[in-house]
Amino acid sequence: AAAGAFVCSAIAAKIVLVLDAHTLKTMLLVILPVAAVITLINKNMGNDNHSDRFGKRKKYALSVLIGGLIGLYDGLFGPGTGTFALIAFCLILKYDMRTATGNAKFLNLASNCASLAVYILAGTVYWKVAIPAAVLNICGNYAGAGVAIKKGAAVIRKMLIVVIVLLFIKVIYDMFFQRKKRCETHISFFRASRNPDFDL
Repeated sequence: AAAGAFVCSAIAAKIVLVLDAHTLKTMLLVILPVAAVITLINKNMGNDNHSDRFGKRKKYALSVLIGGLIGLYDGLFGPGTGTFALIAFCLILKYDMRTATGNAKFLNLASNCASLAVYILAGTVYWKVAIPAAVLNICGNYAGAGVAIKKGAAVIRKMLIVVIVLLFIKVIYDMFFQRKKRCETHISFFRASRNPDFDL
């Protein structure tokens, strides 16, 4: 799964460099509600581990498929990658929540390494922000992983819904409210530029 994610994430990261942000956010508005509905409908998702029903070859093939799809998503968007990987491992390969979460973390690491390499080469990483954020992210992940291992499926499922809802709200805010502010700024600039005393 990690191998598929690594390759597809690098490809998707190349694609995202030529797409505009509005297109990506519009796609997210469709993807996030679908993920929320899937999680809510499958109330027993991840309660037990039934992955042994698959043979080795089929399991490897499905793992590469999951890795490829999640890697494409991660390279294009990023937010919620671990959530979608977890859902995929539970629904497709029938892992329990804790095992699916562990698999998702390793997959996410591989896809992040690939897309990060592309963004570093493109010069789009602001290190002064990225490094302290990464350090705190490690601390948060360590604490969160401990809770997930102790509490299991019930807590993980609740957090899935919370994360998806918050992401959806954030995307809507960015698309509509931030866009409105930018429009108001442009209008103000245009009006000011018509003033004879305006100095660029």
